[in-house]
Amino acid sequence: IWKANPRSAVRRPSDLVPPVTQVDQRSMIFSPKKDRRVAVIDKAGRSQLWVTSVVDNRQSLVMQLETGEAARNIRWSPGGHFFAFEAYDPGGHSPMTTTHVWVVKADGTVTKEIHLPAPNEHLSTYVAGWIADDTLRIRCTLLEQPEDVFFMYRNATGRLEGPVKE
Repeated sequence: IWKANPRSAVRRPSDLVPPVTQVDQRSMIFSPKKDRRVAVIDKAGRSQLWVTSVVDNRQSLVMQLETGEAARNIRWSPGGHFFAFEAYDPGGHSPMTTTHVWVVKADGTVTKEIHLPAPNEHLSTYVAGWIADDTLRIRCTLLEQPEDVFFMYRNATGRLEGPVKE
């Protein structure tokens, strides 16, 4: 995962960041069909995301985040085929460059970090919600624009489209 140099990063007041679903090790986020759940577990100071099948209780480790990172705002796609979440720095260091959206296949086998197009690929991205089972809306703040902009990520093509009008 790419890390910014904290001395060169631009800071954004925390009151501009919208509230999100906070996740801790006691939390489980169920899929729309209630057949799977995502849990975040802290192991030796590192957050791990696990997907569990409710039917047979089979667990799969999706990923282990970097030391000093946490997960939040886990959201399932409407059909339950994917989920997205934000990996972020809970210390709040440089929210312009330290929050990144990941999209995961429901069984936990495929993970993809979403990057903005150049020259903004280092800036933070946030989960704004699912438009359809295959389309995730992503929010970000670009340095050259005062207001947030939105992109659409389509799982079928693996492409990020935008910015798009809200």
